[in-house]
Amino acid sequence: MKRHPAFTPLSRDHHRTLLLAQSIKKGAPQFRGMATTDEGKRDEIIHHYEEHLKDHFRREEKVFADCRNISPQTDELITEIIEEHRKIEELVHDLIEGKEITGTLNALGFLLEKHIRKEERQLFELLQEKLSEEKLNRIAAALL
Repeated sequence: MKRHPAFTPLSRDHHRTLLLAQSIKKGAPQFRGMATTDEGKRDEIIHHYEEHLKDHFRREEKVFADCRNISPQTDELITEIIEEHRKIEELVHDLIEGKEITGTLNALGFLLEKHIRKEERQLFELLQEKLSEEKLNRIAAALL
């Protein structure tokens, strides 16, 4: 299904985060222009979180709050996704606090990938099906 323009800004954000998620996994091949050491990867993901993900999560959660009670399936996905936001934040804070780097980066990489795929392939698809064009246009305007 083609992505509705209402979700395009969020999908664009996902692209960079997905690349970063792949690069921080244990044993990942070198990605052009991205850090190669665990310490560099840690610094990169912390910077990305501070500069992009915090605001991205805030914007998504605002949209999701307006999408509650559409269906039990969408409510369940929204709840899971918001819980994943908190887990991602927890892992980033573990990195900030200097906890074990390699395992935390690996766990964070896999969680970010799973999380983004769930939003893109499940939740956004369902919302596009179930929301009116008017509601989708209001979401698009709110994300500008």
